[in-house]
Amino acid sequence: SLCEICFYQKSENLIFLKIIFTYLICEIDDKNHQFQCSTLNIIQVIAEFTLTTLFK
Repeated sequence: SLCEICFYQKSENLIFLKIIFTYLICEIDDKNHQFQCSTLNIIQVIAEFTLTTLFK
């Protein structure tokens, strides 16, 4: 719901667990790229921001 989205946007924690998001990226990546932790973190922050903005 909208209240939950606002709550998660205000919190500093990410919505998805890092390990689950990492598995998702590895599933999507068909060329078996190796990602640095900082790169995965940036991708996750941007993806979660985009999703919460779309569902607003």
